[in-house]
Amino acid sequence: SSHLAQGFLGFLLGGSKSSVSMAAVVVAQRLQEQNEEENKRALEKREKSFEELFTQLDVSQTKTLNREEVKVLVTDLNQGIEPMPEELTFVMRIASGGVDRDMTKKELHTAIAAWKSYRSSFEDEHSMGRKLFDKHDVNKSGKLEREEIKELLKDLNLNNDVDEQDLDYVFKNADLLSTGAITKIELSQVVAIWFEIQQEKRKSSSAEMSPETSKSCSIL
Repeated sequence: SSHLAQGFLGFLLGGSKSSVSMAAVVVAQRLQEQNEEENKRALEKREKSFEELFTQLDVSQTKTLNREEVKVLVTDLNQGIEPMPEELTFVMRIASGGVDRDMTKKELHTAIAAWKSYRSSFEDEHSMGRKLFDKHDVNKSGKLEREEIKELLKDLNLNNDVDEQDLDYVFKNADLLSTGAITKIELSQVVAIWFEIQQEKRKSSSAEMSPETSKSCSIL
């Protein structure tokens, strides 16, 4: 193999420019194929592990996970500590798109990601989620009311006022537990929905700019 490598190296160094370029293209293609194959194997391994995990959790063998089975999952992710009822409800609802029902195999990924995101956001007193929540939980109720969410969004909006319609949309869609307030576990939803709104506004603004306007701007 060493002789083959040396021969190939000699070909690269001693060949014409066109042959060197050709060899470089071949090497690049082979590297890309190897990367794609490795990514494929990694994905298959991950899917297999999720398949095994789901089968292990599905004690009732219904091909879905009920509340007690999801509780076992979250407890395991939480280092043996059982989740609070509202935390468990949140995980199940965010995985199912806000619907109260058992969890399917496809939703297992979302459930695990949601829980890990929540825990990392409130891991300690220096975590961003905890700092943001505590800052705006003015009455220290452990929940954020509408006006407190308004101030939080204003904070995210570089201290600019927040449109009331945007506030209503964020509040309504982030309140997955239907408590009329935002709990700690729902904070990530608030932030995600807010930035989603801003992204949509930027897209709309770009789409509304006509070719004539773009041309005028480039001239100026």
